[in-house]
Amino acid sequence: MIDQIEIDQPNLVILVLSTRKFAPGDKFFTLALEVSSIENNTNLFEEIKKGYLACFYLALISFFIMALIFGESLNGVLSILFSWGFLLACTIMALLLSFPLSSRTYKLNFQDIRNVSTLLDMLIIKMQFTLINQSDNSIEYFHMPVTDMFLNKIKLTKYYPKAMKRFDTLKVTFDGNTVELTGLWFHLVRLLRNLKKYYKSG
Repeated sequence: MIDQIEIDQPNLVILVLSTRKFAPGDKFFTLALEVSSIENNTNLFEEIKKGYLACFYLALISFFIMALIFGESLNGVLSILFSWGFLLACTIMALLLSFPLSSRTYKLNFQDIRNVSTLLDMLIIKMQFTLINQSDNSIEYFHMPVTDMFLNKIKLTKYYPKAMKRFDTLKVTFDGNTVELTGLWFHLVRLLRNLKKYYKSG
């Protein structure tokens, strides 16, 4: 029936058809996603350590910059930075944030890898990620939420701190019928939860 319709804006029709094909109840994906196993390949201690150090140093740098912006003298800022009370507060805050802001690595083994890359791409972009790099077997995404509209302007520039980039990066690597997901803990938890809706039932 489509070939009998004169289409002024064909892209709109393609979008509607694609959206229908990827709907949660569609058998196109339900039949394809048979997951053999999900392995957590994270070196938890190492990742939490990295998360802790990143949070600790970011707290120090953020306070230093904000204090100078609001007119605090350099000597005054340094005296606060090296006070035991402030260092203890930064340590506690970094410890609390180190678990949710640490990276994880999961390996998913599928019976049939067809359609998996397309579905993952759809789900990740729906989480407000943008594709920034793609090679033969891996795809890298960067978190660009609408709420960060001012910060988004510098996220992909050299001025964005490397410590912050690790919080926003999600990487997907394909190896045969195995898919490796690497990213922040809460990003991957959300992605795996959304992906589970497409598992084959029964």
